[in-house]
Amino acid sequence: MQISIITLSLIFSILGISPVEAGELPAREPLDALWKQHMLEGDAHTSVHIEINGGIFHKSERAAKEPSGSWKGGRWNMFFNESRNITVAQYGEGFWGKGGWVLEGGLVGRAKEGSSTIELYGKAVEHKLPYTQFLIDRNIPHESGGYEFYLLQREGSCPRATIVRKWTIPPHEVVLKPQSVGPPEEDVRATLEYDDTAKRATIGITGLTRPFKESVAISEREGTKPEQLETR
Repeated sequence: MQISIITLSLIFSILGISPVEAGELPAREPLDALWKQHMLEGDAHTSVHIEINGGIFHKSERAAKEPSGSWKGGRWNMFFNESRNITVAQYGEGFWGKGGWVLEGGLVGRAKEGSSTIELYGKAVEHKLPYTQFLIDRNIPHESGGYEFYLLQREGSCPRATIVRKWTIPPHEVVLKPQSVGPPEEDVRATLEYDDTAKRATIGITGLTRPFKESVAISEREGTKPEQLETR
């Protein structure tokens, strides 16, 4: 595992991330851009964890295993995910500075297609609400920011992947599953299947208020269809 800690303010201007004023919620857009950058340019065999807190930029990397072809989003699942994981978080909201954004996700699955690979990534967005320093993690108040899924095509000769399709799932389309202990939790799961003969990828997502399964031709590119799932 490689760990680096950078305290220079220069890192914020490079990443487009602004230091948080005392008690304010960090801007989410730069964090989304950073997460997306690592998804498009990263190594499928390396997980990355980035945390910004109190003006300190902390980044760690670890080796990742081959994805299983399915992925479960939501809280706690980062601890059990051995395939490629990407986490970008920034804190600073509230009196104790404990609130902020956590963008957590990773590689669902991938398939070989000629000289390129077809990959599906999932990302869960969470707003961790301000809290005192005396709460254990399960009791930390939080709000779901929904989910995003990206279907990518990565050419072997090009280090940066191309987005074939993106799906955005708002919080109100996510089902809360009752737990034996504690409040209900999200249970969003995604799968990737690839038909080499038809040259189509099939994405399935469960844990929503309605079934979702879509087949996509890999020749399609970002912007050919709306990114937002329609509510029915």
